[in-house]
Amino acid sequence: MRYPILVALFLMISCSDSIKKSEGKNDVLVEEVLVAKDSVKAIPLKDTLLFDGKYADNIVKFTNQLTKKITIKDKFWKGKILLDSLNFFTQINGGYQTLNDQNKIVYYDEKFRKIKMPVPYTGFLEECGSVPVTKFEIYDEGNYYLIKKTEGFAGIYSGKTFSIDTIVNENIEDLCFFNGNRVIENEGALSSYTGMILIKFDNGFGIRKDRETQLFEDVNANEYPIKVMRDNLYGYYETTKSIKYKELGPFEYNLAPFTLVDGRKGHIDMLGNEFFATEVTSTDECWQFQSK
Repeated sequence: MRYPILVALFLMISCSDSIKKSEGKNDVLVEEVLVAKDSVKAIPLKDTLLFDGKYADNIVKFTNQLTKKITIKDKFWKGKILLDSLNFFTQINGGYQTLNDQNKIVYYDEKFRKIKMPVPYTGFLEECGSVPVTKFEIYDEGNYYLIKKTEGFAGIYSGKTFSIDTIVNENIEDLCFFNGNRVIENEGALSSYTGMILIKFDNGFGIRKDRETQLFEDVNANEYPIKVMRDNLYGYYETTKSIKYKELGPFEYNLAPFTLVDGRKGHIDMLGNEFFATEVTSTDECWQFQSK
């Protein structure tokens, strides 16, 4: 009976030694990891071109990692430079729209010959086959307005109508959808403005969407995107990040001119990104962190 006890004691001592050795190794590893993690330092971004998209006929877009300027080539890395030092570049019907280094809109045809402006596309998109149909209606119930929605298919409504919103009739002079009527129908996929309601109050305007109302001093529903005003400053609804522009022009394809309160001028795109003739980038934005 002594032998099992001796074996057990031997195993316990061996395990204890191996654990201590293992703990020692782990301590070293942990120390090395901490040193590597704490030795992070800031290095400047390199002045190199990064691939940023491909267009028809092997047209390739690159963006400078440091300056954010755009270069267009006719093929990949060793391709011929077609355009350089751009602030903005996009393909449109019949050519390309760009914003040069002086913040001027310049158009090019498909062969990159400078043109005044491409001829707008005058055709139309036709839905093939049967598509869903949706109808929104506003009902005046006296003390409140009831918004109803009816769905159907292939131009035929199922007859199933359900309420989606109510608006208390308080200081409201009039309200309608953005087609100017209290009924709006849509075929196919719903646009972002389908079902949105324009409200005329006695002291301003409101845009109602998803059961919430945003208030403005003025709303220009004839522009796309919708131009709004608050505190004598302008913005584009759901496009500009804030209402802060002293002047804001209409969109020309994908760009609209603006003037800030401090006098700076530039353009914004359909995502609300701002482009200036000379962009001032803070030092912090020119650095990235990288481990040894």
